[in-house]
Amino acid sequence: MSLKLVILGVLDHHKVHPYDIKRFLKHYKWDYLFQISDAKIYYAFESLEKGGFVKVSEVVENRRPQPKRSTQSQKRDGRKSKKN
Repeated sequence: MSLKLVILGVLDHHKVHPYDIKRFLKHYKWDYLFQISDAKIYYAFESLEKGGFVKVSEVVENRRPQPKRSTQSQKRDGRKSKKN
């Protein structure tokens, strides 16, 4: 299973930050399937964004040096995924 597929699966149900994916993988003990590092997760998100599979839905400003970005999945034609 690909890390990108896991990310898309989670994003299909929730808007999340890349760090939330890391917590998700550790919480459900899937971290043995993937080498979890911030760099790999952020690279996967950037790759999915460049491919048009996800987009930044909001930027949350806080006290951190970098703003927190939530992403959501979208269809290849640019439409957002349907939520049930």
